[in-house]
Amino acid sequence: MLAAETWHFTIAGAAFLVVGTLIANVTIGRIGEPWTTVYVPIVIGWALLNGAYLAWYFIGRRDQRAIQRVLAEVHGPGPTDGGA
Repeated sequence: MLAAETWHFTIAGAAFLVVGTLIANVTIGRIGEPWTTVYVPIVIGWALLNGAYLAWYFIGRRDQRAIQRVLAEVHGPGPTDGGA
């Protein structure tokens, strides 16, 4: 269930980002240059940088390893850490 919820919020968030960017692009179009040519590439670049960071962080399992370290300090090594 948690995975389905995560995918739901990821897809819904991406859809809101696209719709918001399109609406903002129309609004910025009224301002004129240079904003009309740089807005969408900046938003896309920012989204790609955030996505790359999240992929790097979660694929590396840094958060899970930090929690495992704390638990091993408090409770000793578990079955996956070489304990009994």
